[in-house]
Amino acid sequence: WSQRASPLPFAGPRRVNPPGIAFSNLPPIDLVLVSHNHYDHLDLATLKRLKTKHDPVVLTPLGNDTIIDAGVPGMRLSVRDWGERVEIGNDVAVHVEPVHHWSARGTRDRRMALWAGFVVETPGGK
Repeated sequence: WSQRASPLPFAGPRRVNPPGIAFSNLPPIDLVLVSHNHYDHLDLATLKRLKTKHDPVVLTPLGNDTIIDAGVPGMRLSVRDWGERVEIGNDVAVHVEPVHHWSARGTRDRRMALWAGFVVETPGGK
């Protein structure tokens, strides 16, 4: 829900369209999947808002937890490696799948965190 995908609030790519739903209209959020650490996918300001309002668990691959823990102290994290399966409950599980791409939020942290794809397994299918 941030206006920019950037470490700086006044620079970087600006949102073109508003979010599809207003933050205040979100249903209860129990789980957030964070695939990697680029600013357009790991938005600390949004995670802070989600923690305050919903206190969800954030499922993320190895290395991204360092960024989230520093930026959103107390965020409930489930940190996983590629190939792991996480039971969510009610016959729902999330598979953490490998994605081969570089990660970075700055100039000195390239390849310090994993990217992941997620497969959500439910009784109705994947």
